[in-house]
Amino acid sequence: ENVSDHKVALISEVDLTSADRIRERAKAEGGIPPSYTAFVVKAISLALRSHPEANRLLVGLIRHRVVQLSAVDLSVAAARD
Repeated sequence: ENVSDHKVALISEVDLTSADRIRERAKAEGGIPPSYTAFVVKAISLALRSHPEANRLLVGLIRHRVVQLSAVDLSVAAARD
């Protein structure tokens, strides 16, 4: 269970035309197309490498401090009914 009060939410529109082409090419070649989630995770990872100031963590319960992270680690969770 996540008990952190520090959350970020972002709602945005994204043009996935290129992703659709890659997915269709994979299908045409008999392969398994990458999921849309895979494209989003890749884009976020590349963005964090290009903008390391966004790759920070707030730590400390009483005396908060910001820690600059050197590695880009991204996790995705999904619930299934």
